[in-house]
Amino acid sequence: MTQLSADNLSLKAGQTELFAKVNLSLAPGKLTCLIGPNGAGKSSLLTCLAGLKKPATGTVMLNGQDLTGMSSTERAKQLSYLPQNRQLSWPISVEDAVALGRFAYGGTPARLSEADRIAVDEALDICELNGLRKRATDTLSGGELSRVHFARAFAGKAPLLIADEPLTALDPKHQIRVMRLMQRFTENGGTALIVLHDIALAAQFADVLLWMRFGRLVDEGPPASTFTEKNMSRVFEVDARIDNGRLISIADA
Repeated sequence: MTQLSADNLSLKAGQTELFAKVNLSLAPGKLTCLIGPNGAGKSSLLTCLAGLKKPATGTVMLNGQDLTGMSSTERAKQLSYLPQNRQLSWPISVEDAVALGRFAYGGTPARLSEADRIAVDEALDICELNGLRKRATDTLSGGELSRVHFARAFAGKAPLLIADEPLTALDPKHQIRVMRLMQRFTENGGTALIVLHDIALAAQFADVLLWMRFGRLVDEGPPASTFTEKNMSRVFEVDARIDNGRLISIADA
């Protein structure tokens, strides 16, 4: 299984420290949710873990190799990254949008090998998009478009998926649908790290929670041991009541 780890990782924007002293190792085959308040450094951390930004200090290792030394093609074969802004620049068919996920193998919507076509078909099937494969992406709902982006990631067959706020602007039904897609991905051997703002959903679906505040990871572990009123208070500065792993109420501290 794919192994991703970070050692003493930090990132700056000019003289501003975005996060620092991050040490982590993603649990293979597990769904890890990174949670924390706005400005905690979550998105910045994901860009470093995805190899898109060079850290100020520390290293990110992917299967024993320094991520910054890998080419974009090598990296894409091992991990898929879904940023917050997932807009397509121009309307294309759902099928062609998913086929873009095959670029690491030389595939394009106009030139797909047999292996590419199989991967695209499997991704469309997993994300329940077969009935929409010929639809233009600019005619889709937010929930449908979210599944298209996940299908594009799955088409690349990368065993590691990193996604930044994949539930943004989705209604509860489609949020749960996306989380179940993530669960299925990890149940089939994939490893996933996602940023979520819905703490209750994170606690419900995650195998591991990473708690982040002021650019530091302050706790990590399964929801059973880390989804606590104490962590809600120190990370989010709210008074929460949690009963048997469920968020019952929340109020200003």
